Parts: sequence; structure tokens; C-alpha cells
Amino acid sequence: MKPLLLFVLPVAGSLAGWFLRPVLRPAALQGAVAEGGLVSQEDSEGRPGSSVKAGAQAPAAAKAEVLPVINPADPKAAIKSLLTFSRAAKSPMRMQARLLEFADRLNPADLKALSLEVCQQPGNYWGSGGNALKEVLLSRWAEVAPAEALAFVKGANTAQTREALGIVFGQLASQDPAAAEAALAGLTEGPKKMAMRAMAMRLATKDPILALAMLTRQKSSQGDYAVSMVMSIWS
Repeated sequence: MKPLLLFVLPVAGSLAGWFLRPVLRPAALQGAVAEGGLVSQEDSEGRPGSSVKAGAQAPAAAKAEVLPVINPADPKAAIKSLLTFSRAAKSPMRMQARLLEFADRLNPADLKALSLEVCQQPGNYWGSGGNALKEVLLSRWAEVAPAEALAFVKGANTAQTREALGIVFGQLASQDPAAAEAALAGLTEGPKKMAMRAMAMRLATKDPILALAMLTRQKSSQGDYAVSMVMSIWS
């Protein structure tokens, strides 16, 4: 009888432990969590999986960035605030993304005020990021108020308007190539070539044949730099 009991009792204990497993397992897990130990995760069939530190928390979500408050009544200070905000980014691409996000939130009047102000100073006046800010503001201005942006760049032949000319015509070529080409009328030879080059470069990224057709209509010579740029982008 004793040999039989020695065999039956261990088997009975194992079976009892298996059937009581759903009850005993949560209590054991709670004890492990309370002690800060490692908890072995198991799949739906009871196979052991990876171990995780009990009480570990998921990484906190990144805080949403707060855009600076801009006072359009003082555009120079507003531009400095924008540049300070953009320079806090970790990379040039992220800096430009910040500026684009802010430009999208400006109303047309404030956008015009800041665009005009950023063009009043020499290219190096605003320091790092100044050219990026100028391009973002002027492109957005040409997008929402093309007639006003064109009136600015065609109104006077100055260093500031010549620098802005390519940005405005490049943006117009992206959104309305026919209107951009019609706007070439009235430009003198130098500014017209600059505008055509900006248009050709922008059009070539989407449709090189369209860019070459525009240059042909405007009687651009085969040796013109704009033609070379289009062929280079196309190739």
C-alpha cells in the first residue's frame, strides 16, 4: 500500500496544482509586482514569453510645441521672435517645418506685413534662418494673395524686389503656370530672365516638357541658363 501511496500522492498534488493554476497565478503575479521583480509573460497557451520589469511605464508622449505670440504691429520684433522659435529646432528641416506651420496660421494682412518687413533688410541681416523665413513668408503670401505679391516684386527694381522675384514667380508657377507666364509681361529683360528661371526650375520638377514649352514661347535661346537647368533636372 505504501508504494502505491508514494506514487499516487505526488501525481494527485501535480494535478491539483494544475487545476488550481488560474486561481494561484494572479496572486503570484501581484506579489511579484509588489516586490518590483520581473514578471514572465505567457501566451494564450501558457508558453513562457519575454520578461518585463514590473511597474514599467510607457514613454511619455512628446509635448506639443507652442507657437510664439506675434505682434504684427511691430513686424521687426515679430520676425525676430519667429527666428528664435525656428532656431530652437534640432535640424534645418525641422526649423523650416516650424516656419511653415506658423505661416499657415497668419491672416493675409499680417502675412503681408511680415513679408514686406523681411524683405526690407539685406540677406544677411536676419542671420541664420533668415533666408528660409523669407522664402516661407513670400511663398505663402504669393499663394494666398498673388496679386499683392506680384505688385510688390514688379513695382520697383531694387535689390530687395529682385531677390523676392524668383520666390514669388516660382510659387505662382506651381499653382497657376498660365497666370505666372502672363505676369511676365511688363518686366524688363533682367528681371524677366530671373523670373523665367525660377518658373522653369519649379515647373521642371513636375513636368520638364511643360517647362521647356514655356521657355520656347518666351523665346529663350538654347544656350540660356534656364534651359540648361531644365535639362539637368530632367536628366
